Amino acid sequence: MPPRVTDLAASINQGWEAGAKYAAGRKLEARLAYWEQSATGEVRRKLNDPAGDYDNLGATRRRGVDLQVTARPAAGIEAWGSIGWQEGKITEPDPASPESLGKQIDHVPAFLASAGFAWEPTKRWRVSLWGTAQGSYYLEKTNSTARYGDNVQFNLELSHALTDHLELEVQVKNLANRYAEYVWWDGAQTLHSPMDKRSIFAALAAKF
Repeated sequence: MPPRVTDLAASINQGWEAGAKYAAGRKLEARLAYWEQSATGEVRRKLNDPAGDYDNLGATRRRGVDLQVTARPAAGIEAWGSIGWQEGKITEPDPASPESLGKQIDHVPAFLASAGFAWEPTKRWRVSLWGTAQGSYYLEKTNSTARYGDNVQFNLELSHALTDHLELEVQVKNLANRYAEYVWWDGAQTLHSPMDKRSIFAALAAKF
């Protein structure tokens, strides 16, 4: 039925992953992996489309490298980090968009990363600091727009066990109050949706 009037074949996904893992007891753990995924006739919903239509990307190929490391150098201390580099390309375009051949899939950041540190000075107190980061991306499948989306965010959390069954948590999101936004393309212009500024949350958790 409208708005799409052309039938599309089912999208077939294939992929593989290979990696290695290293562990030195609980003090150090690391994992490295390489992966690839291909799809035929990939379809996705159009962003901000009032008719709810879908977009035919065509055949696609994604591949990337993931690295994760966790360290526990002493009792009550833990640090972790991960980063993933990724690439997504259109290998056989929708016949209606031949100019998208070999272009990068839109809204796929070049990398995603996170890292953090947690300290438990006592059994009842815990302090955590962590951050996330991502690279930029194109806004549509012909890659004719500028790249957007790169940002870095930091968060802080303080937890205190008031009793064996009651815990108080306080979080500060976007600790550095950095500006970030989600950006998309409506066919004529870029549209921008700002993310939250620095904000504070408190929660009381009960365990039974």
